[in-house]
Amino acid sequence: MIKNYESLMHSFEDWSNLFKDKKIPYCYEIKGKNQILFYFGANHSRDPKNHQFDKLRKYWKEFLNETSGQNCLVLTEGETKKPTDNEEQTIIKYSESGLISLLAKREGIEAKSADAGYTQTTPELLKQFSREEVIYHFFAQMIYIWSRMPLKNPDFEDEASRFLNQYKEAVGWTDFDVSLDNMKKIHKKFFDHEFDEAVEDEKESSFFYNISNPTKDDTKLNKVARQDTILRNSYVIQNIKKYWEEKKNLFVVFGSSHPIMQEPALRKLLK
Repeated sequence: MIKNYESLMHSFEDWSNLFKDKKIPYCYEIKGKNQILFYFGANHSRDPKNHQFDKLRKYWKEFLNETSGQNCLVLTEGETKKPTDNEEQTIIKYSESGLISLLAKREGIEAKSADAGYTQTTPELLKQFSREEVIYHFFAQMIYIWSRMPLKNPDFEDEASRFLNQYKEAVGWTDFDVSLDNMKKIHKKFFDHEFDEAVEDEKESSFFYNISNPTKDDTKLNKVARQDTILRNSYVIQNIKKYWEEKKNLFVVFGSSHPIMQEPALRKLLK
């Protein structure tokens, strides 16, 4: 069960304006009695030469100096990462979550996911939306992420198959057609144009980004994206609060939109 912290977070309108004004990576600290939280809001780059990685290494050293590496826990976005000892390859594969997991491993500090997966968010979303709307929301997110990958990454059908199989296994939908052909039919039903044309145009049109954007209100899928964003951020806050109450020193790494949206809630809850 995900506790809803929407009332304590920034509104989507405030969040959208704040996001434009913040310098990325966006970082802040919250101090409690004999413990501290460091929050690193990343730009999701997989380029080892991106400036954010030097900033992440520096911020991590500051955290270690502040805590002496004692009673520490690292919390990351997405699934728990299993990095190799090669920093460059880890960044290419896992971005900032991989690098911080590797840095934590070298210090003997546990790194784990604080993120909500399909298993947590899908049942909550189904209270408001149809299965077609929910799965197509996640599918559209996958397409946008895929479209931003370098050309050497998997072709679209391979990436779509990986995602759809992963989603089906996570949610256990044995009575719903979780296939690429059905996603194409759902797309046609929702948008009245051909799916393949939308995928071909994605790098220029940002169609899938727009329908996955929680700050927009143009389509039903934007409403799904908004509720999914609330659920994910609430779940992260819930986990941070839990480990904070266990007196952990926390180093949290997520995409920059998350710490911005969560900041007022965390500053109120972590006392």
